[in-house]
Amino acid sequence: MALAALLAVWRNHAPGGLTDSHAAGITKANFDRIAEGNCADEVNQFFGVPPGDYRSELGFLLVGPGHIPWTEQARGGKLEIWYIPRCHVEVLFDRNGRVIGKYWHDVDANR
Repeated sequence: MALAALLAVWRNHAPGGLTDSHAAGITKANFDRIAEGNCADEVNQFFGVPPGDYRSELGFLLVGPGHIPWTEQARGGKLEIWYIPRCHVEVLFDRNGRVIGKYWHDVDANR
């Protein structure tokens, strides 16, 4: 019984401090693939997961407009955020669900 529980914990452990191994696709290389005009489904395919907090240890969540300048084009749109350990990604969509801006924040790169 204890071996089965240990195996279940091991199988569900995601690499890199992630709560979901599918979030391992949230990388700078995949971020760089995001282009203005992409739709949300395309962005989710690049990252492998929808926006959310994929850190195993929860931390600060961005509150407010984010780091991408809001323009008239963003009116009626939305900001989506993906959190991974020591990093977060912001993607701003217009009212038609198309990318109009993106931002990558890596804590280690800003030291």
